[in-house]
Amino acid sequence: MEMTRRELLYWGGSAMLVSAFPLQVLSSFKRPLSKKLCLYNTHTGEFAKEEYWCKGIYCPNALKKINHLLRDHRSNEIKSISPALLNLLHTLQTMLGYTKPFEVISGYRSLKTNEKLRKMGRKGVAKQSYHTRGMAIDVDFRGLSLARAHKAACFLSQSGGVGYYPSSHFIHLDVRGFPQRWTGV
Repeated sequence: MEMTRRELLYWGGSAMLVSAFPLQVLSSFKRPLSKKLCLYNTHTGEFAKEEYWCKGIYCPNALKKINHLLRDHRSNEIKSISPALLNLLHTLQTMLGYTKPFEVISGYRSLKTNEKLRKMGRKGVAKQSYHTRGMAIDVDFRGLSLARAHKAACFLSQSGGVGYYPSSHFIHLDVRGFPQRWTGV
Protein backbone atom coordinates (compact mmCIF):
# COMPACT_ATOMS: atom_id res chain seq x y z
CA MET A 1 0.00 0.00 0.00
CA GLU A 2 1.39 3.39 -1.00
CA MET A 3 1.25 6.36 1.40
CA THR A 4 -0.17 9.68 0.30
CA ARG A 5 1.95 12.79 0.79
CA ARG A 6 -0.37 13.93 3.59
CA GLU A 7 0.01 10.62 5.44
CA LEU A 8 3.77 10.74 5.02
CA LEU A 9 3.90 14.28 6.44
CA TYR A 10 1.61 13.29 9.32
CA TRP A 11 3.68 10.27 10.33
CA GLY A 12 6.96 12.10 9.82
CA GLY A 13 5.75 14.96 12.01
CA SER A 14 4.53 12.50 14.63
CA ALA A 15 7.92 10.81 14.70
CA MET A 16 9.65 14.18 15.11
CA LEU A 17 7.28 15.12 17.92
CA VAL A 18 7.84 11.86 19.79
CA SER A 19 11.60 12.25 19.49
CA ALA A 20 11.48 15.88 20.64
CA PHE A 21 9.25 15.58 23.70
CA PRO A 22 8.91 12.94 26.41
CA LEU A 23 6.00 10.55 26.03
CA GLN A 24 4.60 11.48 29.44
CA VAL A 25 4.17 15.07 28.22
CA LEU A 26 2.51 13.99 24.98
CA SER A 27 0.22 11.52 26.73
CA SER A 28 -0.99 14.32 29.04
CA PHE A 29 -2.64 16.10 26.08
CA LYS A 30 -6.29 15.66 26.89
CA ARG A 31 -8.99 18.24 26.42
CA PRO A 32 -8.77 20.25 29.65
CA LEU A 33 -11.79 21.23 31.73
CA SER A 34 -10.11 24.52 32.50
CA LYS A 35 -7.25 26.63 31.21
CA LYS A 36 -5.10 28.72 33.50
CA LEU A 37 -2.24 31.09 32.85
CA CYS A 38 0.30 32.55 35.20
CA LEU A 39 1.77 35.82 33.92
CA TYR A 40 4.29 38.29 35.30
CA ASN A 41 4.69 41.72 33.67
CA THR A 42 8.39 42.59 33.87
CA HIS A 43 7.71 46.33 33.38
CA THR A 44 4.97 46.86 35.96
CA GLY A 45 5.78 44.09 38.45
CA GLU A 46 2.18 42.86 38.23
CA PHE A 47 1.36 39.19 38.56
CA ALA A 48 -1.79 37.30 37.58
CA LYS A 49 -2.77 33.68 37.89
CA GLU A 50 -6.09 33.34 36.12
CA GLU A 51 -8.41 30.55 35.05
CA TYR A 52 -9.51 32.19 31.81
CA TRP A 53 -11.47 29.25 30.36
CA CYS A 54 -13.68 26.80 32.27
CA LYS A 55 -15.87 24.00 30.89
CA GLY A 56 -15.88 25.41 27.38
CA ILE A 57 -16.56 29.04 28.34
CA TYR A 58 -14.19 31.99 28.49
CA CYS A 59 -14.30 33.74 31.87
CA PRO A 60 -14.90 37.49 31.31
CA ASN A 61 -13.44 38.63 34.65
CA ALA A 62 -10.25 36.63 34.13
CA LEU A 63 -9.90 37.93 30.56
CA LYS A 64 -10.34 41.46 31.86
CA LYS A 65 -7.49 40.94 34.38
CA ILE A 66 -5.23 39.42 31.69
CA ASN A 67 -6.01 42.31 29.31
CA HIS A 68 -5.06 44.75 32.07
CA LEU A 69 -1.80 42.98 32.85
CA LEU A 70 -0.86 42.85 29.14
CA ARG A 71 -1.76 46.51 28.52
CA ASP A 72 0.61 49.02 26.95
CA HIS A 73 2.55 49.97 30.09
CA ARG A 74 3.79 53.18 28.46
CA SER A 75 0.33 54.64 27.74
CA ASN A 76 -1.78 52.48 30.11
CA GLU A 77 -4.01 51.66 27.12
CA ILE A 78 -5.84 48.33 27.32
CA LYS A 79 -6.90 46.13 24.39
CA SER A 80 -8.59 42.75 24.35
CA ILE A 81 -6.01 40.02 23.88
CA SER A 82 -6.84 37.32 21.38
CA PRO A 83 -8.14 34.16 23.09
CA ALA A 84 -6.24 32.18 20.43
CA LEU A 85 -2.99 33.69 21.76
CA LEU A 86 -3.92 32.74 25.33
CA ASN A 87 -4.74 29.20 24.17
CA LEU A 88 -1.37 28.97 22.42
CA LEU A 89 0.40 30.02 25.63
CA HIS A 90 -1.62 27.49 27.62
CA THR A 91 -0.84 24.65 25.21
CA LEU A 92 2.83 25.60 25.21
CA GLN A 93 2.99 25.60 29.00
CA THR A 94 1.24 22.20 29.10
CA MET A 95 3.50 20.68 26.45
CA LEU A 96 6.65 21.89 28.19
CA GLY A 97 5.42 21.13 31.70
CA TYR A 98 6.25 24.76 32.49
CA THR A 99 4.97 25.73 35.93
CA LYS A 100 6.58 29.14 36.45
CA PRO A 101 4.92 32.39 35.35
CA PHE A 102 5.51 33.52 31.79
CA GLU A 103 7.63 36.66 32.10
CA VAL A 104 5.97 39.14 29.76
CA ILE A 105 8.33 41.52 27.99
CA SER A 106 5.65 42.93 25.67
CA GLY A 107 1.94 42.34 25.29
CA TYR A 108 -0.34 44.91 23.71
CA ARG A 109 1.30 48.03 22.24
CA SER A 110 -0.69 51.05 21.12
CA LEU A 111 -0.07 52.36 17.60
CA LYS A 112 1.54 55.47 19.11
CA THR A 113 3.91 53.42 21.29
CA ASN A 114 4.75 51.09 18.43
CA GLU A 115 5.64 54.02 16.15
CA LYS A 116 7.71 55.67 18.90
CA LEU A 117 9.71 52.44 19.38
CA ARG A 118 10.24 52.15 15.63
CA LYS A 119 11.52 55.75 15.43
CA MET A 120 13.89 55.03 18.33
CA GLY A 121 15.41 52.33 16.13
CA ARG A 122 14.27 49.36 18.20
CA LYS A 123 15.09 46.24 16.22
CA GLY A 124 12.24 43.84 15.61
CA VAL A 125 9.46 46.45 15.93
CA ALA A 126 7.33 45.96 12.82
CA LYS A 127 5.32 48.79 11.33
CA GLN A 128 2.20 46.59 11.25
CA SER A 129 3.00 44.77 14.51
CA TYR A 130 0.58 42.14 15.75
CA HIS A 131 1.20 43.57 19.24
CA THR A 132 -0.97 46.54 18.20
CA ARG A 133 -3.86 44.16 17.52
CA GLY A 134 -3.68 42.22 20.79
CA MET A 135 -2.48 39.19 18.83
CA ALA A 136 1.17 38.96 19.96
CA ILE A 137 3.26 38.54 23.07
CA ASP A 138 6.97 38.43 23.89
CA VAL A 139 7.72 36.07 26.78
CA ASP A 140 10.68 34.70 28.67
CA PHE A 141 10.83 31.21 30.14
CA ARG A 142 12.92 31.51 33.31
CA GLY A 143 14.46 28.22 34.32
CA LEU A 144 13.83 26.60 30.94
CA SER A 145 16.04 26.31 27.89
CA LEU A 146 14.92 29.02 25.49
CA ALA A 147 15.96 26.80 22.57
CA ARG A 148 13.61 24.06 23.83
CA ALA A 149 10.76 26.53 24.28
CA HIS A 150 11.39 27.87 20.77
CA LYS A 151 11.32 24.37 19.27
CA ALA A 152 8.00 23.63 21.00
CA ALA A 153 6.53 26.99 19.94
CA CYS A 154 7.48 26.35 16.30
CA PHE A 155 5.83 22.94 16.44
CA LEU A 156 2.62 24.22 18.05
CA SER A 157 2.16 27.47 16.17
CA GLN A 158 1.21 26.20 12.74
CA SER A 159 -0.71 29.37 11.92
CA GLY A 160 1.26 32.11 13.60
CA GLY A 161 4.58 33.84 13.98
CA VAL A 162 7.41 32.67 16.20
CA GLY A 163 10.40 34.94 16.68
CA TYR A 164 13.48 33.67 18.50
CA TYR A 165 15.58 36.29 20.34
CA PRO A 166 18.27 34.28 22.15
CA SER A 167 20.53 37.20 23.16
CA SER A 168 17.54 39.13 24.57
CA HIS A 169 16.19 35.86 26.04
CA PHE A 170 12.60 35.86 24.84
CA ILE A 171 10.29 34.35 22.26
CA HIS A 172 7.74 36.29 20.25
CA LEU A 173 4.45 34.48 19.62
CA ASP A 174 1.55 35.69 17.53
CA VAL A 175 -1.61 34.34 15.96
CA ARG A 176 -1.44 36.03 12.54
CA GLY A 177 -3.18 33.22 10.66
CA PHE A 178 -0.19 31.98 8.65
CA PRO A 179 3.16 30.53 9.73
CA GLN A 180 6.27 32.71 9.87
CA ARG A 181 9.58 32.11 11.63
CA TRP A 182 12.57 34.40 12.26
CA THR A 183 15.52 34.92 14.56
CA GLY A 184 16.43 38.30 16.02
CA VAL A 185 18.98 39.59 18.50
